Amino acid sequence: MGNSGRIFLLVSFMSILLIAVGVFGLHGMESARDGLETVYKDSVMPLKYIKTISDMYGNVIVDTTHKVRSGNLTWLQGMKNIDTAVKTINKNWNVYKNTDLLPEEKHLISIIEPLMKAEYSSIEKLTDILKKEDKSAISEYAGNNLYPFIDVILIKLDELGNIQLKIAKSEYDKARIIYDRSRNIAIGSIIIGLLFAAMGTIWIVSSITEPLNKEITVRKLTEKSLRESEIRFRSIFNGTPDAMFIIDPDTDVIVDSNPSASGLLMKSKEEIIGMRQSGLHCPSMEGSSTQAFQWHMMDARHDIATNPIENKIIRGDGTYVWVEAMAQLITLENKDYLLEVFRDVTMRKDMQERLIQTEKMASFGRLAARIVHEINNPLTNVSMKIHNLKYKIAQISLDGTIIAKLEGIEESIDKVSSITKELLLTFRSETTDFMPVNLNDAIKGAVTLLEHRLEGITIHYDLTAIPEIMGDIVDLEHVFINILDNAIYALSNKGDIFIDTSFEGNMVVSGITDTGTGIMEEYLKKVFDPFFTTKEIGTGTGLGLSICYGIISQHNGSIDINSSLGKGTKVTIKIPVKFQ
Repeated sequence: MGNSGRIFLLVSFMSILLIAVGVFGLHGMESARDGLETVYKDSVMPLKYIKTISDMYGNVIVDTTHKVRSGNLTWLQGMKNIDTAVKTINKNWNVYKNTDLLPEEKHLISIIEPLMKAEYSSIEKLTDILKKEDKSAISEYAGNNLYPFIDVILIKLDELGNIQLKIAKSEYDKARIIYDRSRNIAIGSIIIGLLFAAMGTIWIVSSITEPLNKEITVRKLTEKSLRESEIRFRSIFNGTPDAMFIIDPDTDVIVDSNPSASGLLMKSKEEIIGMRQSGLHCPSMEGSSTQAFQWHMMDARHDIATNPIENKIIRGDGTYVWVEAMAQLITLENKDYLLEVFRDVTMRKDMQERLIQTEKMASFGRLAARIVHEINNPLTNVSMKIHNLKYKIAQISLDGTIIAKLEGIEESIDKVSSITKELLLTFRSETTDFMPVNLNDAIKGAVTLLEHRLEGITIHYDLTAIPEIMGDIVDLEHVFINILDNAIYALSNKGDIFIDTSFEGNMVVSGITDTGTGIMEEYLKKVFDPFFTTKEIGTGTGLGLSICYGIISQHNGSIDINSSLGKGTKVTIKIPVKFQ
């Protein structure tokens, strides 16, 4: 059979299949329509009659009586309304009784009809009262005779309505079953038809294209496989969140990079390509770290399995980030390259350093508590004895030289006591009763207290409208006093201090930047350590920033310091707002 004959058979088969599906579909629709009509005729219409009768009793008769009693309706209009209601009740009741009734309905009708007859007598009595326009009689009659009878009738009519609702649901369920069955038959027919059509189409297409398939060579299949493999590699290369670099192992030059690499290094792809791989790394890294990375890359060049190592790299803006580096040898277009992968682990490193700092502060805290205890007891005794000695000397001698010397000793004791108090403040763990605080107020208060030291220094404010935090205003002022004190010391009475606040996410952020001498990189990890100071002996205890660290930690916040020698220092404080 030729191709035209096969196509004709295929078209014929599909046409017959579509006709069959259409017949089944029409059958299902007709059955569902019959079921819905049954529900409407047998259940919805009788329910309508009952609802109308209930409305006439409950709304028209009762409402008309009430309005006539209150004077909102004339006596004549009241009689007309009640007459119309009685006629409507009789008409709908007779129509309802002529529908197909269930035994339960017939039983209720036998109860309701005597009640309705008795109520007709009450309504006639009501009509006579309306004719006489007797206001006192209508009030007494409606409350004692009319309303109680109507309430009983309405209850029984509700029971009839419930029976009709049950009938409607039953009929609807039957119609639904018929519809679902018809739908399933139609869907099954379509699926089976499609399967047969697909099988027939596949057979015809395969018989037509079989000679062409034999002409596909192994070379074309191989080329296709290579192209697909490269597409998959490119998709992964460009889509991964990790920074990737393709490096020529012979020249150490980067020949390609992915978008994540540009984001990590803050450089465009054009700037990255052509760089030497070694130029990515921080020039101030310790020698052991640099050597470890060189060995790592050497192993990758020789296709030796390597484990990830952590390394520090420099970004386009001069900042550094920690990365987890991994390298392996790959082949692209019949040439070997090094694939280097950088994963940003700066946040993880920061968390590790914060954990170490927290553990260090806890250890210092335990030690500080013991030291303060051991120092304060003797100091207290010495102070009391000096006080007694001053008193006795004052009684027996008029020479003030000895008393002055004793007062000098007391001042030294007070200074030591003040240092021990600062030491305890650094490591205190108890919580205080926080109140709503605006960080801008704490900053302004700190600057006000230090105004006498700002000669030659300019303060630049960029304080924006920020939400309140829950905190201790005194402690927060103490934080900013310590930070500003360090900035003033670094400026040596000449330079600028920039103070800004902002709201980022759920955090209130404050930055204090100075144009002073900056901090050496090896000191940055130690600035929050108790007793660490770069100031001259006698000008600082080394507790200021450790106190700041403790206070900000109590506020569930963070404090970070970025500094370069000769380029100034920036302190960033982040504290969550009082509401999530």
